[in-house]
Amino acid sequence: MRCISGLLKLTTDEASFAITLSIVEATNVIGNLQQCYGFGGPVVCVWVWVVVCFFTTFVGLSMAEIVSGLPTAGGPFFWASWLGGKHAPLIAWITGYLNLVGIVGVTASVAFDATYGAGIVLNLLCNIEVTWPQMFGVYAGLLVLAGGVNLLPTRMLTCVTALSLFWIIVTVISMVLLLPTVAPWHRPASFVFWTFQSWQQSVSGITSNAYLVLQGSLLCIWTFTGYEASAHMSEETVAARSATPAAIIMSLGASYIIGLLLIIVLLFCVQNPDNVLTGSAQGAAGYQIILDAFVARFGDKFWGVIFILVPLLGSCMSTIISIAVNSRMVYAFARDKGIPTYFSVEAFDGVISIETVGLQVSYGIPILCKMTVGRKIHEPGTFTLGRYSLLCNGLAVFWVLASMVPLMTPSGFPITLSTFNFAPVALALVLAGTLSAWYLPHFGARHWFKGHRHRPYLTRLRKIRKMHLKR
Repeated sequence: MRCISGLLKLTTDEASFAITLSIVEATNVIGNLQQCYGFGGPVVCVWVWVVVCFFTTFVGLSMAEIVSGLPTAGGPFFWASWLGGKHAPLIAWITGYLNLVGIVGVTASVAFDATYGAGIVLNLLCNIEVTWPQMFGVYAGLLVLAGGVNLLPTRMLTCVTALSLFWIIVTVISMVLLLPTVAPWHRPASFVFWTFQSWQQSVSGITSNAYLVLQGSLLCIWTFTGYEASAHMSEETVAARSATPAAIIMSLGASYIIGLLLIIVLLFCVQNPDNVLTGSAQGAAGYQIILDAFVARFGDKFWGVIFILVPLLGSCMSTIISIAVNSRMVYAFARDKGIPTYFSVEAFDGVISIETVGLQVSYGIPILCKMTVGRKIHEPGTFTLGRYSLLCNGLAVFWVLASMVPLMTPSGFPITLSTFNFAPVALALVLAGTLSAWYLPHFGARHWFKGHRHRPYLTRLRKIRKMHLKR
């Protein structure tokens, strides 16, 4: 059966959960553990993960409550349009482009993780030094392949999603059961849970332990982006009002557990703490821990390299699903005239650096609108936070603002091209471009973009919204 928007109702609640879980991709901590291991050591890896999970829960719950009442492919931009009051079109316009740039950045970063990991594998297995032009060629090829899969019938996406979920399970089981068995020696619990070590202090020039922890938190913040994916797929989801919020909450919960399990297992299996960042895995801490464990057991790195391929294949499947989610968001934004014919993409580096910032801000805007100007307009769906809604929304907005601190600060000192954080510049460029396009004389979006235009079944809610706006 075809839904009002023209998208097929093919996605089940299980598939919606699997899509969101694949986009968040908590298994990616294996290839990026160096971000927290180098900036503070094991204690930062474990406990900062717990803290970030705690606060991210409030954002997830707030988004789940909103999407239960407004299950549309536009996601945050549509919510902002609906709940934004008299300035809703402008708020939706800004939110839409921040979310768009953010989800494009998610796809770019997931594909890059897979490509970079493949380069490490080639270097370890075949002693091939992959150059950056070659790596970019592989990167582009992966994106083309992932895009090609998305050109196949929609049911194919369901198959890829099921395979991705299966592969996440395979990755977790193999890491939790096999790696500790292979590792001949295990670190004590005191090392895993309480050791603070500043391996990057001499390299980064950071002298403050608090600032080290701040930079170490980036792995956790980077991981928990893209969990609005099920909202973008909601118009293709059966019983979306209940299935979509459930997918957001369940995928976040599963990601919390998966990520923490993998981090703890990897830390217990460290053979040589000083070799984790300086070994043959080119600084990829998780891969180096795996290699060291296999070398210590078998005297050879071959099976360790093969083992690394398990999470890499998961990243490839995540790229396919990420492009599928992108297409739905772009479709919904274009459907409401948010993407004009003169749309252009920002510079590649800008997209990468603003990925997390764009998504976090695009999550926070509709939540802030809901708890302020849209408080009386919003009509809950099947999932509601009840009397705790305002408190949860407030904590969600607080966390979005707090997470901006590590995302917008330099990664080292003195500030050079390699330590400079391009996220503030990228954010300024996107906001400047978005506002310029809005206020452009005669042709600006303020003359023709009105926000939400579709979803006829929301007629009753439109009447409620107009009634409150007149007050």
